[in-house]
Amino acid sequence: MRYLLGILGIILFVGLVFGSVYFSIFDPNMNLMVAGLVIAIVILVAVWKVKKKKNRF
Repeated sequence: MRYLLGILGIILFVGLVFGSVYFSIFDPNMNLMVAGLVIAIVILVAVWKVKKKKNRF
């Protein structure tokens, strides 16, 4: 189950990276939204790591 979640996370991350690159090239007005998405990803990763540490103990 954990492996499936990890694979899904990687797919979503790669998709968002390609999406942000696409928007930065073809629609410069989307740069602010892309920055917001990146910040949201960082926060989600931090929360996920904290939850993972709590689950171990």
